[in-house]
Amino acid sequence: MKKQLLLPFLLFFGSGILHAQTPNVCLGDDLFPAGQCADACLYNCNIDGFSGNTSGFLGDPDNTFCGTLETTQWFAFYASAEHVTITALPSLCVYGNGIQLALYSDCNGAPIPGGCNTGASGGGSIPVSISVDLVPGQVYYLMVDGYAGDLCDYTFNVTPAQAFGEYVKKTVLDLCPNETVSLDGQDYSAPDTVVLHSVAASGCDSLRIFYLQKKEKAVVQKHFSFCPGESFTLNGTVYYQETIVADTSFNPAGCDTITVYNLHYLLDPAACPSCSETFLKRIGSPGMQVRGYGVYKAGDGNLYVT
Repeated sequence: MKKQLLLPFLLFFGSGILHAQTPNVCLGDDLFPAGQCADACLYNCNIDGFSGNTSGFLGDPDNTFCGTLETTQWFAFYASAEHVTITALPSLCVYGNGIQLALYSDCNGAPIPGGCNTGASGGGSIPVSISVDLVPGQVYYLMVDGYAGDLCDYTFNVTPAQAFGEYVKKTVLDLCPNETVSLDGQDYSAPDTVVLHSVAASGCDSLRIFYLQKKEKAVVQKHFSFCPGESFTLNGTVYYQETIVADTSFNPAGCDTITVYNLHYLLDPAACPSCSETFLKRIGSPGMQVRGYGVYKAGDGNLYVT
């Protein structure tokens, strides 16, 4: 069975499957950083070569840093590489102290290992860099701050440039056994991870990652009772004793369903006359010669000798 995938209506997850809410993609030609980490939008390929200024921002007191914060501003991006070096080149600093830089994987956490550079007093023309390891597909948050509140122009340089070259969109799909999904004209089944690259006419390219998870068949338990000595008919088959029967229902629109029927004796005498005490009936008198005999079980629950 094939599942048609309507891409515009899919729910995408970033920063790990089913993780925290993914930042929105920055819109418009005039990209502007956010004053708070939680408000940062995704810049990606627009970070390399971006020029900004530290004036007009306040410090974000909720963030951990390896120094002090006075004029923080934030950028978000999806990682497209396993390692990156980010350099900020300050210029025209009002107080001549330059800037400081940090990288976070979580707005509420501390900078990632190697991802904090406090700059230095008098560093108004000294580039500030961080070199860090990244997890491709994860969202990161880049923070720029004026050293001791300095007001500077700056320009980013990202090496390699493709480290933030693409927006990464993640989707989780549950597929039934023998079910396939069509992605860009090709059929896939679970379990699988499918990575598709989309080239943008302008702006950043997109990397779509689909996690195909195998969905087990649905199992439904049903219980039925019948009196001893009686029978129970299930799907055309007659059963005389307690048993367990499994039946598979094929569903062309979804997962198949396995129904497990548990057939039990009803042992309540009030509801089932045959549940009364079973006894042996003997035909004939003591000492009477009987040429042959047989014992059989009747529907009333008794044993008869003939």
